[in-house]
Amino acid sequence: MTQNPKLEVLKSQLSGYLAAFEKKRERNKRKAFLVYLGATVISAVVTVLLGIQGVPEDKVVYIRNIALVLSATVTVLTGFDTFFNHRALWVRYTQTVTQLLGLQARLDYLTAAAGEVADNEVDRLFEEMERILAETNRWWQDQRSEEPSGFKSPN
Repeated sequence: MTQNPKLEVLKSQLSGYLAAFEKKRERNKRKAFLVYLGATVISAVVTVLLGIQGVPEDKVVYIRNIALVLSATVTVLTGFDTFFNHRALWVRYTQTVTQLLGLQARLDYLTAAAGEVADNEVDRLFEEMERILAETNRWWQDQRSEEPSGFKSPN
């Protein structure tokens, strides 16, 4: 049985894209979690600092200044999150990985069942992979072309 060069290219590219999107998915999942957790924890600390009673008068200014800096940090974190939108990227890349895994499962099924896959079937699977990638790229471009909420363009 001779190997189909198109099939080998498809398998190789699919494997590479799966690895790349899985890495992006995990990275954005981690960043989304850290930004959310960081902003939540810092906000809670600010609330506690501002509510502390019984602090000597000469120390109150330090506590207020720390609360002010931490509050500004939350603002920066949420601005960072609004711009990069790691949660949406995580969700989108998870969807892409799922679609590519489905494509890989169909490819594995066809090669296991038939051993030899017809060129037109390989072409169809390749086109499906390209469609998935183009759809993800189009989504990413749309996300980057939109102005994040709360941001205004200078006139």
